[in-house]
Amino acid sequence: MTSLTGTTAQTLRGTIDPPPFGAAIAGAVVQISTLGWVWSQTSAAECIAQPVTCLLDLAPADPWGRQVVLTVTGALVIWLVSLLALLRGHAHSDPSIVDRLWSIQPVVYCWHFYFSAPSPRLLLMSLLVSAWGARLTWNFAIKGGFSGGEDYRWVEIRKWFPGDSQVS
Repeated sequence: MTSLTGTTAQTLRGTIDPPPFGAAIAGAVVQISTLGWVWSQTSAAECIAQPVTCLLDLAPADPWGRQVVLTVTGALVIWLVSLLALLRGHAHSDPSIVDRLWSIQPVVYCWHFYFSAPSPRLLLMSLLVSAWGARLTWNFAIKGGFSGGEDYRWVEIRKWFPGDSQVS
């Protein structure tokens, strides 16, 4: 390791240019629409149609439908939190919040499914994912990953792409 997470200044210098705003929004709309349509063809359709009812009345709600609603809600919250950097005067949002949640969210998802329909297989899967998540979280924490700032590995990844040779 050459650096601790959180010690690298956030910069996009040296990366490829982002897509135009309109193209990014169009891509997001296509992706979200596709997921919405696909999910509406599954047992999650009822929860998608009535998300509040699905979350408030857990017993009859389909576990997959609840997970879809929780995942979409979580993604929206993560996106809103990433925009806080803009409110603090930064030139771009902070996508590194995903790095901080990468080892935590799969554990939550697995235990949600286990408690929705307990079985030995789901218990084993949840325990294994919890052990993996604990290891990943520990490694990330001791490297300063939860201290804020950009993950140090992004500097290295930017070197893989053409652009400004002055990558920091």
